[in-house]
Amino acid sequence: MESLISKINIIDLVFFTMLAMLFTVPEHPILYMVANIFAMLFCFLVLLDRRENFRIYGISIIYAVFSFLCFMSYFYSINSEESIIRIKSIPLLFILFCAGLNYFSKEDNLQKFMVMYVGAAILSCVYLFFTENVFSGNVIGWVISNTNIVGTRFAFAIVFMLYFLLQKVKWWKLLISAVLMVFLFLTASRSSVFIMAISSAILIIVSFRQKGKPVLLALIIAGILLAIFAYLIFHVDFIYNIIGVRMEGVLSLVQNGEGDSSSEKRLALIHYGWESFKEHPF
Repeated sequence: MESLISKINIIDLVFFTMLAMLFTVPEHPILYMVANIFAMLFCFLVLLDRRENFRIYGISIIYAVFSFLCFMSYFYSINSEESIIRIKSIPLLFILFCAGLNYFSKEDNLQKFMVMYVGAAILSCVYLFFTENVFSGNVIGWVISNTNIVGTRFAFAIVFMLYFLLQKVKWWKLLISAVLMVFLFLTASRSSVFIMAISSAILIIVSFRQKGKPVLLALIIAGILLAIFAYLIFHVDFIYNIIGVRMEGVLSLVQNGEGDSSSEKRLALIHYGWESFKEHPF
């Protein structure tokens, strides 16, 4: 991981600046415009760097189809003005997606991406530490964006740190992972916790299989980690009062059909969305 930092170039710095802004600054039109400028600069630099062997990957076609469907949704939306606001960033996201696939397709660049992502997540922790009272027992993250978005960023950063831990365990890697995990819990984002837990378990199993190690051992380690996550959420009072109570609402909904108001509303929205899709799939 240390050797990757020494290989960072101008393209990496531009991408990291974009990530750092998205991870730390509040949702503001001017600040987002600056982040978009860095995104466009990253795409331009990648096109220059890969001008002779720039590829359009198959997954880019899938993304293009998804983008087309997003644009088509404008004609069926309840609020067309809001739809325009939501979909106007799709062209830039598509270009950024294609540029990212080309640049980060190399293993070294992909690992640098993970390092930069973790770095941006750490900056996000620092920003939240100085702008919110993280020890108040209240949910944090709204100062930057929706707490589910902030929590998801922390979740993937933890998965990336696990990847580096599987290569070589070091105390500072464990410390960074622990800090990221605490801030993830403080966002009270249940979906982010599930993303972290499931992705971590899959990563451990895949990593063990690639190294020719027993899959059973991977399952045992994954089970132990999941047990630790569960213990922290349900038995550490500070964390339990923020996210544990919300997790119990999901479990109650699954077991008894009754959960907290947030879970029941989301289930109702999913049911409504599915019924609407069956009536008008396109």
